[in-house]
Amino acid sequence: MIEDVTRARTAEERSIHRMHVIEGITRENFALYVTDIDRDAVEVYSQSEDEAGRGFVLSIVDDSQRDARRAYLENVVCEEDRDLVDSTMARDTLAAFFASGEDEMAITYRRLIDGVEQYVEARIIRLDGYEHTAVLAIRNTHAEMQEQLRQKRALQKALELAQHASAAKSTFLTNMSHDFRTPMNSIIGFANIALEHPEEPAVMTDCLKKIQKSSDHLLSLINDVLDVSRIESGVVELSEEGVDLLDFADDMRSLFSGEAMRKSIVFDVDTTGLRRRCVMADRQHLGQIMVNLIGNAFKFTEPGGRVSVRLCEYGGRQEKYGAHVPEGYGRFDFIVTDTGCGMVPEFLEKLFVPFERDGLGRANPTEGTGLGMPITKNLVELLGGSIEVKSEAGRGGEFTVTPPLKLASEGDGDDPCAVGATADRERDARTADRLAAERTAARNARGLEQPTDVPKAERFKGKRVLVVDDDELSREIVREILRSIGFAVEEAGDGEAAVEKALATEPGWYDGILMDMRMPRMSGDEAACAIRASAREDLRTLPIFALTADAFEEGRRRSHEAGMVAHITKPFKRAELLDLLEAHLS
Repeated sequence: MIEDVTRARTAEERSIHRMHVIEGITRENFALYVTDIDRDAVEVYSQSEDEAGRGFVLSIVDDSQRDARRAYLENVVCEEDRDLVDSTMARDTLAAFFASGEDEMAITYRRLIDGVEQYVEARIIRLDGYEHTAVLAIRNTHAEMQEQLRQKRALQKALELAQHASAAKSTFLTNMSHDFRTPMNSIIGFANIALEHPEEPAVMTDCLKKIQKSSDHLLSLINDVLDVSRIESGVVELSEEGVDLLDFADDMRSLFSGEAMRKSIVFDVDTTGLRRRCVMADRQHLGQIMVNLIGNAFKFTEPGGRVSVRLCEYGGRQEKYGAHVPEGYGRFDFIVTDTGCGMVPEFLEKLFVPFERDGLGRANPTEGTGLGMPITKNLVELLGGSIEVKSEAGRGGEFTVTPPLKLASEGDGDDPCAVGATADRERDARTADRLAAERTAARNARGLEQPTDVPKAERFKGKRVLVVDDDELSREIVREILRSIGFAVEEAGDGEAAVEKALATEPGWYDGILMDMRMPRMSGDEAACAIRASAREDLRTLPIFALTADAFEEGRRRSHEAGMVAHITKPFKRAELLDLLEAHLS
C-alpha cells in the first residue's frame, strides 16, 4: 500500500515536472503540437486562440482539414511565403525529414497576428524514442528578425559605402595620375626641345614660358590635392576672429581688380545689403571660398562680360531660412554671379565631384585642376553653411554661399572689427603668409597667369639675409632671386651651420633668415629655436622664414612654434616670396 502511494506520488511529481517543462516551452512558443504520422494524429499541447493555425496543423495528417489549410494559407500567411509553408508543413516533407535522420528542421515565414504581419518560426523537432513523431513549435520571432534585418541593412549600407569609397578612390587616383602626368609631360617635353635649340633664343624663351606655365599648374594641383586630403581627414582647424565684412569685401575687390582690367571684365562688389558689418568668423577659409568662386567666375567669363559679388544679411524671420536664426548669429549670403558660358544640367550634378570640370567643353584643361569646387563645398560645410548653384548654358551662373556667422559683440574684444583690418593682418605673421598666397592667387586667377612688375634691383639694397638649405640647387635659386632685387646673400648647408653663423656675427648683421625645415645634423625648427634662445636681442626678434617642401599642417605648426614669421612651401612663387619679404623687412 505504501509502495503504491509512493509510486503514485512519484508519477504525479513527474507529471507536474513535465507540465512545468511544457509551460516553459509554451512561454517561448505560442503554439505547441505533437504530430505522429504513423497514427495520423496531432496532439495540441498549447495554442493561443489560434484556431486557423490549429486547423492548418491538423491538415498535415487529416485530409478533411483541406479547407482550413487553404483558409490559413490565403488569409493568414503572407503571399510571398505561402508556397514555402505549404510545401514544408506537409506529410511528405515530414516523412522525408524522419527518413533523413535529422533531429530538427525549421522555417521562418510571415503571417498575420492580431491583424499585423509578423515573422514567426516553425520548428519541427524529432521526439526521442519515437520513429515518426515530432514536436511542432511555433514562436513569434518578429523582434529578432527586425533586428537582424536592421543589422543586415546596416552591413549592406556599410558595404556599399566601402565599395563606393573604393571606387571613388580608384577614380580619384586614376584622375590624379592623369592630371599630374599632363603638366609633367609638358615640362619634360619643352625642356628637351629647349636643349635641342640652344642657339635659338626665341625657341628657348617660348619653351621656358610654357615650362613655367605647366609648373604653375602642377603646383596648383599639388596644393589642391593637399587641401582635399586635409579637409577629408578632418585635420583642418577652424579659428574665429573679428571680421569687418566691408573690409573683407574691399579685399576681394583689390585682389581681382587687376584681373578684371586685364580681361576687360566689369567687376563690382555690392555690400549695400549688409545690416551689420562686424562678425566673428574664420577669415582664412571664408576668404579661400570667395577666392575660389570669384576666380572661377573670371575663368569662364569672356571679355566684355560681368562678374558681380554681393554680400547681404537676412533677419531670422526670412522665409528662405525657415526657422529663426540662433541668438547672437546672423544669416548672410555671399553671392557670386557671372555672365560666362554657364553649365549644362548634366554637369551641374557633377560640379562638386573631384576632377570634374568644363561644363561646356570650352575651358583649357591646364586652367584648372577640377578640385576647386570640391574644396569650396567642403570648406563651406566645414563652416556649417550651405552652397547653392544656379546656371544655364550660355547664360552664366550664380553661386550662393550661406554661412551662419556669429555677430561680434563687446565681449569679443575692444574693437572686434579691427582684427579684420588690413594693417593688423599684415602685422600678424601667420596672416601675412596667407595674404601673400592670396595675392598670388589673384594674379593667377585660378590658373590664368597675370603679368607682374619686375622688382628693381635697388628694392632691398643694403639688406642682408642668410639662406639655409642642405640642397645646393635650392640655395642657388633663392640666392639668384634675392640678389636680383638688391639683397646681400650668405649661405649655410644645415641648421647647425646656420646657428654658428648667426651667433658669430655682429648684432644687426642679418635682416632675415630663410630656413629649410628638414636638414641633416639640425632641422630648421631646431635651429630657429636655438637662434631665438640667444641672449642677443637682435636674434630674438630677427625675422626667420620657413622655406620648405613640407606643406602639411604639422610642418606649419612646428615652424610657428619655433618662432618663424611665415611658412613658405616649395616650389614657391617668386611674387609670393617677395610679398612676404616686403611685409616683414621693408
